Amino acid sequence: MAAIGFSSPNIQLFDHNGDPLAGGFLNAYIAGTDTRQDTFTDHELAVPNENPVELDSAGRAVVYLSPTPAYKFVLTDADGVEIWTQDMNSPAAVAS
Repeated sequence: MAAIGFSSPNIQLFDHNGDPLAGGFLNAYIAGTDTRQDTFTDHELAVPNENPVELDSAGRAVVYLSPTPAYKFVLTDADGVEIWTQDMNSPAAVAS
């Protein structure tokens, strides 16, 4: 099974002010649900990330996605305050 990723698996995410979201969290779910879904640290999809994925001090993380099922992502700051939610129809939409 081939991995599907963001435009790059080395993602950087930002807060509402456009600053890197240091210490934030990317939560991954099956699209349309609140059921957690794995993301991965490698393109072979062999090593799952923690869920949520904790962003480093520059707001970065390595995130590979399984091609199915589709994902829903919820990005929060370090205190758990939601920045955005993106419920995907298809994981391929993230890659473009």
